[in-house]
Amino acid sequence: MKIKKCPKCGHEREPDTEVPDYECPACGIIYAKFLQANTTPSVKKVRRSQAPAEEPEASSEKTDLHNWIKQRPSQIAVGLILVILGFLIAVWVGDQRSAPKQVISAKPGGIVAPDVDKFSEPSQQSEDQLRDAIHAANERVAQLQSEYDKYSGGLIRALLGSALAAEKHTYAMLQQKQESWIHRIALNYTVDGTAYTSPQNAPEKVAEIEAEIHAAKEKLVDSQADADRYSGGLIRATLLSAIATQRMTLAMLEQKLASLKFGFPLYSVSGGATSAEAPPTSTSPRRELSWSIVKIESRVTESNSSWHKHAWRLEIQNDEDIPLTFNAKIEFQDSDGFVIDDDNEYGLYVPPNSAKTFTGSTLVSVPGAYKVAKTNAKVSLK
Repeated sequence: MKIKKCPKCGHEREPDTEVPDYECPACGIIYAKFLQANTTPSVKKVRRSQAPAEEPEASSEKTDLHNWIKQRPSQIAVGLILVILGFLIAVWVGDQRSAPKQVISAKPGGIVAPDVDKFSEPSQQSEDQLRDAIHAANERVAQLQSEYDKYSGGLIRALLGSALAAEKHTYAMLQQKQESWIHRIALNYTVDGTAYTSPQNAPEKVAEIEAEIHAAKEKLVDSQADADRYSGGLIRATLLSAIATQRMTLAMLEQKLASLKFGFPLYSVSGGATSAEAPPTSTSPRRELSWSIVKIESRVTESNSSWHKHAWRLEIQNDEDIPLTFNAKIEFQDSDGFVIDDDNEYGLYVPPNSAKTFTGSTLVSVPGAYKVAKTNAKVSLK
């Protein structure tokens, strides 16, 4: 017997439905059972007395679930596959987290094979020092950025820009060091094909650099006080230029201090590490580079009852076929050769086979300024 309309839900059966003729495609009942239950009062009464009131509804729910599963086999299979994949991914991630960290050698120009034996655990004191150094570098960057933004161009902005770039580089290197400690990555630097190592006398150098930084900061405060005495004009512009130069010097000293404390090399304008920080590439003596000081001269360009402004001019000759970078200390001495005051310059770049003249100025306080009788320059390769 074919039934076209369900006696329970009223669904009209379609001719091409795949559900058997004895079952409703919509509600899933068996026609014969439904008709028998509704036409035999005694059986219906017995079933109602034996089963709970909710049984017909529960049975209907089970039948609906059975039909849903039969009609969607592909969707169920996809769901099971996704569950299995999720489980496998969770297991793989757990294995990766528990696996030992790989140590990557960071070199200018590329990354080499991992090496897990070269990472050394930093002490809590070192971590605290690094955190303080990063905070201090960030503050210096913000201060220099504020000063830099005050100018739209000119010499002062260029000098402040150089100081700002040096401080940003220091901040970036310190952050790299912190990230390497957090993720247990050994940073190995290479200088001229040789692994870089910190100088053995780094603690002594740190003390020297810290003393220079302290003196430079005091000098900067005095220079700023002198500049604040003027509201404008050539004198104030000259003093501000000197202050910008001192800021650049201070930035270079801060970078030098950070490199000595936390073991990363400094790189010159030409792209190589500073010769003072690079270890020798062999046991044989290195060839002395050919260069010379052509002349050093100075004169008092301005003076008052508090200070004399000494402008200086230094000429350096580079006889090599490669560019060289120098650090210089200009000393203002009395007639017996004792130093009254000095001015430091860093990163003096001289092209190959040429001479280059560098200029600067410093304020020498009275009464020492009256004793200045000669000028001397101490120059070394950077």
